Amino acid sequence: MLMDESFSALDPLIPTDMQVLLIELHAELFKTVVFITRDFDEALKRADHLVILKEGFVVQRMPPGRAA
Repeated sequence: MLMDESFSALDPLIPTDMQVLLIELHAELFKTVVFITRDFDEALKRADHLVILKEGFVVQRMPPGRAA
């Protein structure tokens, strides 16, 4: 599933609920979710793997626990 900044235009109170639903859906379906976000904190909370792109090129890959 590809999600491109899916929560960015929502009311500030809704994204947390939507993130919980996404986690539940992911656990139920066992499908890969590619979640594109500019919110680094959100990426750290949700990701199994992080890839940082700049101008379309991968500049860094890391597990979220190693992100600085």
